[in-house]
Amino acid sequence: MKNHIILIMGLIIIFIILIIFLILGNKDKYKVNTDRERFKNVKESYKKGSKVKIYYDTIATDTDYTFYLDDEVLGMKYDDKYGYVIEFTMPNHDVTLRVIAKNTMEKEFSNEE
Repeated sequence: MKNHIILIMGLIIIFIILIIFLILGNKDKYKVNTDRERFKNVKESYKKGSKVKIYYDTIATDTDYTFYLDDEVLGMKYDDKYGYVIEFTMPNHDVTLRVIAKNTMEKEFSNEE
């Protein structure tokens, strides 16, 4: 009986330690919010200062893509396997990653003569 009580108390202590670890372990983790489903390799959260690598795989050859992290334009690379590769260092807050696509085949039109 005494061994069972010690075992139960030990399990309760381990459970409490795990809960504390899970709560404190998520501290300083932030999200990358995306406005499209075409971004790939987006994790649930990232630690501040970690390297983030996200892919954008829907590519049209007649389209220019500009990627923004919050309101800052991001540089990107192109990879034949993954499409555009967007990399940045995670800041200490949630961020929004978005893309603006512009068709390059449309003629510019002006009414001025």
